[in-house]
Amino acid sequence: RLQRAHEEAQSALSEIGGHISGDQQKLDVLRESVADAEPRLLEMHQTESYNNAYAFLIDVQSQTLGAFAANLRTSANIIGYWCDRILGYRPEPIYTVALDFLRQNVAATVALDLTTDGTDNGHPSHTGTWNLSNLSKHYTIARLRTAIGLILCSPEFLRR
Repeated sequence: RLQRAHEEAQSALSEIGGHISGDQQKLDVLRESVADAEPRLLEMHQTESYNNAYAFLIDVQSQTLGAFAANLRTSANIIGYWCDRILGYRPEPIYTVALDFLRQNVAATVALDLTTDGTDNGHPSHTGTWNLSNLSKHYTIARLRTAIGLILCSPEFLRR
């Protein structure tokens, strides 16, 4: 009887191990899918995912423009606003990292141009414009979305 009970227990343990292994594989696939999707969320449009003719699912540019007058659209104000809005506070180092990424080569108190934009097939490209000689003006709108993406990828956000 003991031998039979031992064999049944071993069989049950083996079956549980198989379920755990299968669940782990599903979890790994899910993690990869989420990791691939997270950075692109702020770039997705309604109806057709990456078609600039449609509105964004999350239009952070418009929300930022609405939150600040042109002379107050500084990197410090913008990143502070989004940290407060998403996280409820301004944790280090994510605040400084996102701030430095957005501001590039100007002081954090200099107003950024979040309205000058190029076109893509007759529609706004929602990225800003090319400006290699002054990185603070180089694709500023795209950098805004990416800086907010950095906040969304932070450990502080993932703990919420």
